[in-house]
Amino acid sequence: MHKSTKQLPNLILLAFFLGACVNDSESPASLPSTNFKLADGSPISEAAYDDYNPILLQLSNGYLALVYASTRTCAGGCSGHNIFIASSTAAYANDGKLPAFNAPQPVTSNSSLLNYGSRLRLAAFSSGTNINVFAKATSGSIQYTGMVSPVSAVPVNTSFMSSVITSVCQSEALLGFDAAGLMFTSAGASGPISRFDYNNSFPGCPTNTFANTSIGAAINISYVRAADIGISEGFLVAESTGRLSAHTATSSGPVIQAFSDAMTRNSLYMTSATVFNASTATGDLLVFSAAPSAGANSDMYIIANKTPSALWLKYTPYGTQPHP
Repeated sequence: MHKSTKQLPNLILLAFFLGACVNDSESPASLPSTNFKLADGSPISEAAYDDYNPILLQLSNGYLALVYASTRTCAGGCSGHNIFIASSTAAYANDGKLPAFNAPQPVTSNSSLLNYGSRLRLAAFSSGTNINVFAKATSGSIQYTGMVSPVSAVPVNTSFMSSVITSVCQSEALLGFDAAGLMFTSAGASGPISRFDYNNSFPGCPTNTFANTSIGAAINISYVRAADIGISEGFLVAESTGRLSAHTATSSGPVIQAFSDAMTRNSLYMTSATVFNASTATGDLLVFSAAPSAGANSDMYIIANKTPSALWLKYTPYGTQPHP
């Protein structure tokens, strides 16, 4: 029987032994990881369900919204895969310590549960105190909620799950957003990669926007603060093989090996990872889901004392392009 991540304590110390940066002679430090908790201290994830692809967003009032996909049941009759949203009970202090969260609520469309038949890719962004959530199942088009409030004690309802306007890209694999809010999609494991305005049919769906087509096989990609890594754009990429790596549009970069090693030591397999960009850089976090093995149920975590840029800088010096 595989060990389930759901059985770990609410606060665990994974043996993430990472140095501070490239060519740093300091002694390596342990990297704690914690899962998301409700106000009563219990974890949001439940052992019987697959909770995966977590995305964390900070609202203009400092509170947080957690968005994730899950196979969990719900009062209204959830089946298959659904999108859940949970709001925090307090503002985030940008200190790497998450506040508790209110009970997660499923997303509904015209008061009907989504009940997707396959695993979901997710992306999301916030504006003011609202969020917009995007989802893509194995088949069909990329759909989105439109701006909704994440603060709710009942299902989060949108009048209609719209499809992105760009007809060619709407059926591609959803990868994420860049810092300017442009969407990334991939036509396949080797690309091409498209970058476009999801809400604008002109100029359509530009393909071959990345020379680095290896990103096409990613589960998701998310940008790292440019000021912190010294180049105009860099991404942490959650690979379909369970690894985390550093990339740009033109350069295929190194695997974050210390993260992979820690996953292996703790009998965990990463199933997604995204960068949470807080209101200040010191509060940035890596948010990820992991399972005891590929195909098993995932739990959701953060890396609590290493920012995404610190993970990047361990393997790619400041101001340089990543290299394998």
